Amino acid sequence: MILFNLKTFVIVLFVTSCVFAQHRYRKKTCRKDEFRCKNGACVPLTSQCNGKADCPDGSDETFPLCRNNTCSIDEFRCTYGACIDLSLRCDEKQDCVDNSDELVPLCRNDFTDFHICEERIIEERQYSPAVDCRSLRQTCDDGQVLKEPTRCDGHVDCADGSDETVARCAEAECVPPLFRCAYGGCAHPRAACDGVRDCADGSDEMQDLCDRILPATTPKPICILPAYPENGRYTLGGNSTGAPGQMFPSVVLKYSCDPQHVIVGSNTLFCYLGQWSQDFPECSRYCTLPKHDSVEYRCSSPDDETLDPTIACEEQILDGATIYPRCRQPVYYSPVDLLPMRCENGTWDRMVTCVADCGRLGDPADPLLLGSGREARRNELPWHVAIFKGTSHEQWCSGTIIRNNVVISAAHCFWSQGRLLSPTNFVVAAGKLYRTWGHPNDSNVQISDIREIRVPDRFQGAATNYQDDISLLTLVSDLVYTQHVRPVCIDFDYEADSRQLKVFSVGKVAGWGVTEEGRFSEVLRVADMPYVSVPDCLTDIAEEYKAYITGDKFCAGYKNGIALCLRDSGGGLTFPARERGTYRHYLRGVASTAFHAGSYCSNNTITSFTHLLTHQLFVQEYLLNVNK
Repeated sequence: MILFNLKTFVIVLFVTSCVFAQHRYRKKTCRKDEFRCKNGACVPLTSQCNGKADCPDGSDETFPLCRNNTCSIDEFRCTYGACIDLSLRCDEKQDCVDNSDELVPLCRNDFTDFHICEERIIEERQYSPAVDCRSLRQTCDDGQVLKEPTRCDGHVDCADGSDETVARCAEAECVPPLFRCAYGGCAHPRAACDGVRDCADGSDEMQDLCDRILPATTPKPICILPAYPENGRYTLGGNSTGAPGQMFPSVVLKYSCDPQHVIVGSNTLFCYLGQWSQDFPECSRYCTLPKHDSVEYRCSSPDDETLDPTIACEEQILDGATIYPRCRQPVYYSPVDLLPMRCENGTWDRMVTCVADCGRLGDPADPLLLGSGREARRNELPWHVAIFKGTSHEQWCSGTIIRNNVVISAAHCFWSQGRLLSPTNFVVAAGKLYRTWGHPNDSNVQISDIREIRVPDRFQGAATNYQDDISLLTLVSDLVYTQHVRPVCIDFDYEADSRQLKVFSVGKVAGWGVTEEGRFSEVLRVADMPYVSVPDCLTDIAEEYKAYITGDKFCAGYKNGIALCLRDSGGGLTFPARERGTYRHYLRGVASTAFHAGSYCSNNTITSFTHLLTHQLFVQEYLLNVNK
């Protein structure tokens, strides 16, 4: 018996505590300048019916409280009766608790005149004499066409319920003495509290409106609509409409977020007898995954930054998430370690790009024939391009890739009769091994027309002894870097240039030019050429060619060996440098003139190259402005 009484005492104590907790707000007294919320909280008197829920339970923004509000001419009336500044309508922000300021037809440029013509609630109804009700038709959101124009009459006629929603009815005019429902629909004048649900949302029978004293019964579990998520909203599925705080025995919510926000969680929730299918979702800001050819990303969860970053990234990265950039191999690299990137308040804390893996000789696979100026191995010099002329696509000159849309070559390749030729006469082919246009064994070729050809202003061809014999070509189509197509390295460092251009230094150059026998080489040929000092060059070449060794030239080649010949012009002479354990080739010269007789090639001569360093300003200014 003592044990039983003890249990009874504990139960009574627990129930008493719950009741006290339930009613502690109700005992609170609010000041005269305050509004008392249903849960007992106090808020400023001016807070009621201002479009914003200031009460924790939202009771300062309800249909029964605000329905008879009168708004001034410079105010917008929310469908449930609150008044907000007129300028807040259609500003893409929710200013009414039911979001009617953003759902009115005006916000979606719908200027259709609204009239109610349904005769179902004809009692004491007045009509506009300017409207022929028989000519009106109603189309539902799902495409269903109703036989009669019955929208916003309190009765759901569309299968999807779209004829009785705030979006359709927010600007409906309920001609007195019709009853205006909370979502904007119109019911007959005696609809309020007649015991019959005449509004689609049941607002004509709301307990607060009708001030009913209900018999004490055990309440059944109900679904109370939650507050809208920050930076988002929801709509009710089926034939229902409602706003936060309204109650339903069962309901389906479909969530959506504002621009630049994404749903975290499920976008569809179900509730039955007070039980929700899942937690309410949130609307989180996101960052758009940066797009760059040189970088790829792996992702981690925003809740677990220690997660092994092996997850492929989605297009939208949630706020707080970290992504791990890495250079896209094998054609891009970074001279510094790449740090993780974090999405913070919709922006990245840093941006990352990699640089093209310039000046790297291709893989030594697929060796071809060797000879005097041996034939190239496939993709051996991936920066070398062929330049073709005319509709017959005759191989005309060579060039060197320095950017994915810029090629450097010789100016005289595009010069004739004292003027620069049109770029429409030429085409660039990268990744090419064979000289013939469209050769079947060239499987990695990229073709581009030329948008612009730029040469120094002082270039005048043979008239000035090929002084300033350098050109820059802007391509119409950007090249895609691969193992077979990638740029050479360039710099304008005087010390690095001097270290490479000295006696006994050997560089590489390539071309499809005429051989000593007078035939064009079908396969690209690569030559290793030693640097020749200017005094030695002037000593070794014939007297009539000395004038071509102008101030912007240097020499390379053998007096008794390999030389460049006709159609080899424009090719780049590169020299290797070791950087962090990797050899990279730097462009130091552009093939200009070879001193041979007639159109044949002589191996017993030296070639002059336009010195890139002497044209630093010309090149750098062009690269700075080429993509503007």
